[in-house]
Amino acid sequence: MTRILISFLSFFILSNVLAQRTAFLDEELLLKATPGYSRAQREIDSIKKGYESEIKILRENLNKKVDLFLNENKIPKDVQVSSIPSLLQEKEKKKWDLLLEEAKLIDKQVKLKEEEYESIYLNKMGGLLNKVNDLVAKYCKENKIEVLYKLETMIKNLAYIDPKANVTSDIIKLIDKSFK
Repeated sequence: MTRILISFLSFFILSNVLAQRTAFLDEELLLKATPGYSRAQREIDSIKKGYESEIKILRENLNKKVDLFLNENKIPKDVQVSSIPSLLQEKEKKKWDLLLEEAKLIDKQVKLKEEEYESIYLNKMGGLLNKVNDLVAKYCKENKIEVLYKLETMIKNLAYIDPKANVTSDIIKLIDKSFK
């Protein structure tokens, strides 16, 4: 706790010594006020939920197959995966290998879905977020703000913030004008 306090006191003293204009931004409020953001976020969340559900079903089905396989071969569930082949006959080893391959395929599907999700996110949000970032940068330059902090990341460690240092509403006004 003392380290955090010393860090922040040092930060504010250094900020004042260097005469930087420091401001804070409520990113969550800003994004909610950005036209199109909430709709795009809902769409992205829906896509992600569908993908997570699909992967969950694939994994549950594989787990059922593994459980059935272990039961049929009278192998306890607490046996390490690497030692299972040594407990099997040759024909059963091939079945086990197929289950392991299925697990690898599911892992590949997860990776592909994550890449697909990232692509969709960038497609739906990239331009919007770039425009917001450009407007924030423009506001900071016009108002000679050298350091802009996200309020969400700082709030837990700050005892007081001058309300005039929170520029969120000013930037929301700028966004409203820009998105019309």
